[in-house]
Parts: sequence; C-alpha cells; structure tokens
Amino acid sequence: MRVEDLRVWFPVRKGIIETLLGRVEYVRAVDGISFNVEKAETFCLVGESGCGKTTTARAIMMLVDRSDVKSGRVLFRPHDEVLEEIARIQPNAIVDGEYVDIYKTRGRAEKLIRREVQIIFQDPFGSINPRMKVYDVVEEPLVVHGIGTREERFEAVARALEAVKLTPPEDFMARYPHQLSGGQRQRVAIARALVLNPSMLLADEPVSMLDVSIRAEVLEVFNELKTKRGLSLVFITHDIALARYICDRIAVMYLGKIVEVARADEIIEKPLHPYTRALISAVPDVVPENRLKLRYVPIKGEVPSAIRIPAGCRFRPRCVAYDENEWVRGFCEREEPGLVEVERDHYVACWIPIKRGPEGSSVS
Repeated sequence: MRVEDLRVWFPVRKGIIETLLGRVEYVRAVDGISFNVEKAETFCLVGESGCGKTTTARAIMMLVDRSDVKSGRVLFRPHDEVLEEIARIQPNAIVDGEYVDIYKTRGRAEKLIRREVQIIFQDPFGSINPRMKVYDVVEEPLVVHGIGTREERFEAVARALEAVKLTPPEDFMARYPHQLSGGQRQRVAIARALVLNPSMLLADEPVSMLDVSIRAEVLEVFNELKTKRGLSLVFITHDIALARYICDRIAVMYLGKIVEVARADEIIEKPLHPYTRALISAVPDVVPENRLKLRYVPIKGEVPSAIRIPAGCRFRPRCVAYDENEWVRGFCEREEPGLVEVERDHYVACWIPIKRGPEGSSVS
C-alpha cells in the first residue's frame, strides 16, 4: 500500500453567515502524510492521543466522508484476481497497472477492496454485537459478500477461530460475547477480519484495553498471522515499547504529521526527532541501571489546537531543543520541515538533524 500526501480535514460547523462567506475552519486531523507498507510487513503508527493515527486508519478503510479527504490518495495492491476484476469493471481506478486508487472505486469495485483490507477496532466490547453468537459474528462478512455455501462458511469460520487460538472452535461458536473474556473477544474480532482472507489488516490499538497477561497472547497471534499468511499489518498504538516488539518499521505522528520514520530498532536506539526522544524517555523501565542511563527529555505545555496549527515547525512551541539551539530558530519559525532521509531508510522532519546531520545534532 502507498499513502501519498493524505489530508483529512473535518469542518468546524458554524453559523449560516460564516458558511455563506466561506469562513469555515477545519480540524486538520491528518495534514499531509505519506508512507508505504510492503507485503508481509508490520508498519506502526505511533503517537499520543489526537495525533491522527485512528483517522488515518479510517481514511484507508474509507470510513470517513470522501468530502473530508482534501488531498492525496491511497494506492492498494490487492490479490491478482481482485485486481483483474476491478480492471474490468472500473479501469479508471487502476494506477501503474498493479495498484487501485481506493477513492476512485465505486459500487462493486469498492466492495471488492473492502474484502481485501480489514480493520480491528480498539474496543472488543463495543465492536461486536452483544446479541449475536460468535459463529454469527465471524460468519457475517461472508454473508455480506455472498461467499460460499452454508457448509463452506462453517468451515471458513472454524478455520478463522483456529487461526486465533480459539480451539476447539465448536466450543466457542455457540457462545455470546458476554461469555468470553476480553482477550477472547478481541480474538473473535481478529477472526472476523481474517475470515475474508484479506491482504492487509489495520489494527487500531487492539490490545490497549486488555490485561497485560492477555496482551502477549494477542500479539503472538498477529506475529503468527504475518509469518504464516504473509499478511501486511498497519498497527496503531500510543505505546512505543509495544511497537518495538511487534513492528518492522515505526512512523511517529504528531499533530497530523509524520515526524520520523525508521526501522523499529533504529528509531528506538537512535531517535533523531525531539518528540520521538521524549516518547522513548517516558517509557518506564524495570531495570534500575537503564533508568539511570536514560535522560528524561521534557516537553513544554499542551498539544496545540488542530484548527490553528503553529507557523513553521508545528512542534516548536513545545520543543526544548528549539530553546537550546539558537542557530536553528529561524528555520523552525519560517518553514515546516519535510521528511528528509538523513541516514539509510531513516527519515526525520526536524531542522537540527537535517541541517547538521545526525552526528552533529544537538537535539539531545
């Protein structure tokens, strides 16, 4: 998948006069982000609440109003048979002969894309209908898409439940959600997403509401699915320590922008953006020696409004490195930095490493 310059702005509803005069303001939830996800890769979006992670996932899933997508496109490479079908019924949605521009799809083509990309929501207690049995919950996508006979759907549901370690599946099919633990409910949600055999999963903080003892089980399910099925996974979390465990690459988001992208180990061991350093330094460590080695990186104030983005670098009002590096202030105030590759496959949007290079950086 390739996300190119995606902007999702939600209008702030005002009176009829402001609307007629064109003075409507926007919440810039996602404000121009680009990234790609390779086959069988786990790509993480990390950041604090309100930075645009979930909106990005909802935009990829076409769960936001298309009028709110102000620019950009999402290009997706589906299974070959799906690509051929879309090329036949809606050829204008095909890009470079192998990608589908999802925002150009309509009707049957859009439904085919929804089969290929599935989402797992954060709350397993709210994303599953409490009046439906587990079998009906997992079978529903097959019914909606008209896939298989009743016997074939039963086998598909059983395989999906086995894939998420709900075994034997017959013991769970007749249960209602209230008869399951939180971890079991989330695994039912994962099975519902897997039953259509998608190419990609989007997981929106899938373990944040689970007990620590259950998190490892659910994360292990994701790792096995990637290994055995070759699934691509976009994993959304605010926990950068968790991201290191499960992800191949990490993108750090702040106020609607991606500020740093690198391999998971690289971004943890050698963060270049001051916001990334602050996130990492805030992670508690049970080893006393590690706590002594790690310098806490402070952040000033509160997150600015997504309606009135600060001029220049949007992290500048909270950045201690901006205060400590007088030579860079002019850059930070005048122009917002774009993502620049300062090391191999390591991109950062901060004027200090961009202008000095990582070796001479004084971000810390």
